[in-house]
Amino acid sequence: MKKNIFKKAAALLTAVATAATLLAGCGNAKTDKAASKAADSNAVYRSLDDIKASGTVNIGVFSDKSPFGYVDENGKYQGYDVYFA
Repeated sequence: MKKNIFKKAAALLTAVATAATLLAGCGNAKTDKAASKAADSNAVYRSLDDIKASGTVNIGVFSDKSPFGYVDENGKYQGYDVYFA
């Protein structure tokens, strides 16, 4: 009797996991494209010439993921990502 209950429970869990996986990929293509266009229309893009003329490039890095990025004892950003940026 217990084996039968475990088999049914396992089958139910498998069905629920499969359904969740299939539904996670569903979306409205028109809504997704519209949201993407809206985000792009608010974005500010600079050309390479604009970047060179300004003389600065802002790069975001994590400051709490040592050794990739951290704040040293002097309060300066250090790490692999900062070095290569």
